Amino acid sequence: MTCAARRVVFVRAGFFWFLRRAQVCAAPRAGLGD
Repeated sequence: MTCAARRVVFVRAGFFWFLRRAQVCAAPRAGLGD
């Protein structure tokens, strides 16, 4: 694996992790808001 490929995989994994965290944090907040 080249350094560039490793960086792409790391960024992609971090992005999906961020989206999952955002959904988990936003779902209860939206329910409590309404």
